[in-house]
Amino acid sequence: MATATQVNDDDLQGTTRSIRSLLEQLCFAQTRDSQFEPSSILLRLTALAETEELNSSKLSALLDTVLRERDDYVNDDDENGDDDELDSAIAEITASNEQIERQIDALKARNLQLGELGVGELAELERKVSDELDDGNDARIARHLDATVGLRTLTSQTQKKLQVFSRSDALNESFYISHEGEFGTINGLRLGTMPQEPVEWNEINAAFGFAAMLLDAISKQVGFDFFVWRVRPRGSESLMVNIQNSTQTLNLFCNANWLWKSSFNAGISAFADCVDEMADFARREDPSFFLPHRIGPSTVNAVSVHYSNSESWTRAMKYLLTDLKWLLTWAARRKNLSMVSEK
Repeated sequence: MATATQVNDDDLQGTTRSIRSLLEQLCFAQTRDSQFEPSSILLRLTALAETEELNSSKLSALLDTVLRERDDYVNDDDENGDDDELDSAIAEITASNEQIERQIDALKARNLQLGELGVGELAELERKVSDELDDGNDARIARHLDATVGLRTLTSQTQKKLQVFSRSDALNESFYISHEGEFGTINGLRLGTMPQEPVEWNEINAAFGFAAMLLDAISKQVGFDFFVWRVRPRGSESLMVNIQNSTQTLNLFCNANWLWKSSFNAGISAFADCVDEMADFARREDPSFFLPHRIGPSTVNAVSVHYSNSESWTRAMKYLLTDLKWLLTWAARRKNLSMVSEK
């Protein structure tokens, strides 16, 4: 039985191989040549099936295997037929990728140095960058400190200058009374005239303008109010104004017209009276104070203050400016003493 069974199996295997070969020829022939007639292969397969005792399940399995191989072959054959289209698509994709690859290469080139650094080298690079940042911060801090020191120095110098200025008096800085030969001067302008050395009215009027401005400033600084007349500084056209009647004014300026001389002479007398009133106020605060040239009614040191083209009037104006200078010195000293007492 064993021998018979083995023979039948061998025969079945041989028959199976024959069927497999015939099926492959049939399937591959149909795939490669649509005009091929597989009748001879089918007849041979039928005759073989009739003469052999085949197991139908095995034959079915064999047939399924051959068909699967046939389908795989067909698919492979179809893919081979589309090689041209596939090559064209691949070429397009390749061309598109080349541009991307160039961009990638550019980025790689920029990062190449960092990419080649090892861990230790990266750490060293980070340290250097940190040091550079620290150096930059140190430089900025140093500049800031230099600016701060400079500002403090400037502030200190400014405070010292302020102390100097506070000890000085603005009036002393603004009005300079001196003399030039026989003439008394204020801020370089001569107050007076002489036959041998005539002075223009413009200069005389401007000098009286400065004198009026100074007397008015001193009265405001020390808080003194005049009794009868007060000064109204108006430059080269300054006036003396009656305190009780502000419409009544006297001139502290003149010209070649003798009609103005009366008002001018009265204005000079009123101005001298205001200087004397201020001196009385100063003596009440400081009994040691006195004017170097006594002021009387329309006179200074017994010399008339009324205008005349003579040396005497010029001398009277020089005396009047000298008294005004002493009031200026007293006002400055008074201010300094007041500042010291406040400290």
